[in-house]
Amino acid sequence: MAAMDTALQNAIQQLLATASQAIHAPVQAAIRYGRFVGLSDRDFAETTIPASALDALDSPAVASLCGQELAKLPELLSANDLTLFPVRGEAGNTIALLCVAQVDLRENMHRIAESFAQTFAVLFETLDSASTNRITLLHDPLTHLPSRAMFDQRLSVEVEAAHRSSARVAVFTIDLDNFSAINDQHGRAVGDRVLQKIASRLHHAVRRSDTPARLSDDKFAVIGVTMSDQPEGTHVAGRLIKVLSQPMEIDGVTINPTASVGIAVYPIDGLSADALLQNSLAAMHRAKIRGQNNFEYFTPQLHADAMERLELESRLRVAVEKNQLVLHYQPIVDREGKISGVEALVRWKHPELGLIPPGKFIPIAEQTGLILPIGTWVLTEAAQQAAQWAIEGMAFRMNVNVSTLQFAQDDYVSIVASTLEKTAVDPKQLELEVTEGVFATESAEIVAKFGRLRALGVRVAIDDFGAGYSSLSRVHSLPIDTLKIDRAFINEITVKDAATPLHHRTAVLRAMATLGHSLGLRLVAEGVETRDQAAFLRRIGYDAMQGYLYSKPVTAEQIPDLVKRLGLSGESAAAAIAA
Repeated sequence: MAAMDTALQNAIQQLLATASQAIHAPVQAAIRYGRFVGLSDRDFAETTIPASALDALDSPAVASLCGQELAKLPELLSANDLTLFPVRGEAGNTIALLCVAQVDLRENMHRIAESFAQTFAVLFETLDSASTNRITLLHDPLTHLPSRAMFDQRLSVEVEAAHRSSARVAVFTIDLDNFSAINDQHGRAVGDRVLQKIASRLHHAVRRSDTPARLSDDKFAVIGVTMSDQPEGTHVAGRLIKVLSQPMEIDGVTINPTASVGIAVYPIDGLSADALLQNSLAAMHRAKIRGQNNFEYFTPQLHADAMERLELESRLRVAVEKNQLVLHYQPIVDREGKISGVEALVRWKHPELGLIPPGKFIPIAEQTGLILPIGTWVLTEAAQQAAQWAIEGMAFRMNVNVSTLQFAQDDYVSIVASTLEKTAVDPKQLELEVTEGVFATESAEIVAKFGRLRALGVRVAIDDFGAGYSSLSRVHSLPIDTLKIDRAFINEITVKDAATPLHHRTAVLRAMATLGHSLGLRLVAEGVETRDQAAFLRRIGYDAMQGYLYSKPVTAEQIPDLVKRLGLSGESAAAAIAA
């Protein structure tokens, strides 16, 4: 042990004595991950950790030995709170641990303080399995980014450093949108490759002074130090979203990832590492709820919203178990304004809170997986209602929304087939609406699933078309029947005080009608609220319309009165069944 003591002390002295040589290549990756606290990028690039500091140390001892050796140098420093970081060689294997200790340097050490910014580092080899396990905990084995444990350590250190220097630290939490659908559709092997590519992009997108990490599953984070103001945070968040959302090719599959980012800044949004992380996560959840592929800053209201969200999640689980969900139906009318179908829309009828709008609970259901049992219930309930209306002489089409998670289920087609058999509804009456989130990936599996659904006799529609991933050039090869055009395009028809003429504002609507019909697709305009909008849509050839101009969503008991008022279209499923 005496030889080891001497070797370690020599390594310490050598480390202190060499502050301007080139970094040894095998240790460079470790320096990137384990940034010295408070050290500027310039000083950081000039700091030397010589190879001999590794070669001289051959003991498996870890933190305890390091602490013992530091204690032998009372004339130089007083150490506390050791932090360990793994050191990786050129081949990616772990060759050592980097032990960083915060120190109080004496007056005669000002020269060292300027170079090392009140930090002290020791490199020593780790050969035993216990040390290897310790390293594994500090780095994510899949992406090689720092793990949650290492992230927590780094954030605590950065917050403490920011407190001493009155600086700011930003925490960016990042969640991949609809990642579970990628896993479900293409398998975990492809999902893992996506995570690795995302991690690599994240690693190269941040500054040298920042710390990227993988928190869990599809959640990542970045510690941004010396963040000067909100515009800088906005710039960083925008850059992260842009970099992470670039398409990627994996085994012949095109993946179109998007990410939602939450931002919390010390000391404004929290005085502890834990508070910063939790508040950043709350902001990230808000970004997902407000449309995904964007970012949100934390606000005090978000904390209250997060508490409300947790309460709603708990109550929603009870609602699913106790059948508190109900369906309302909004008519879809033909060019003459007669009902050709209805869209089933789920509502939550809480015994105490009353009717809770879907915008409040559907995002929670999607994030928690509750959308799967809810979706199955909606499909069954809507199919049963459609079958009953057919018996009563109202055999129009029933449109049912399908979430990305539902569609990604391996047995989704079997679920639909079982529902058709159980409810005895004519398949021609059922039209399934999938969102553009399904097209986050392009693969033969998606096309095949559409084909199997249509083989059952049901129709398939793309909902909110134009708002997200898809384009007419991508849907021409899909076995689908209907495009439901997003309401944002319909609103352009009657924009007041618009700077551009109507012809320009509605060019996309006309192009969709022309190209959609050339592909044999039925065009439905969503969100129609005025007679002027309806007249314009009829003039440019839209087949059907849906919106408050005709009716808000109503209960099943109110549908017969709507049929009497609006009439039943000859384009309804009744005509198809008779044929």
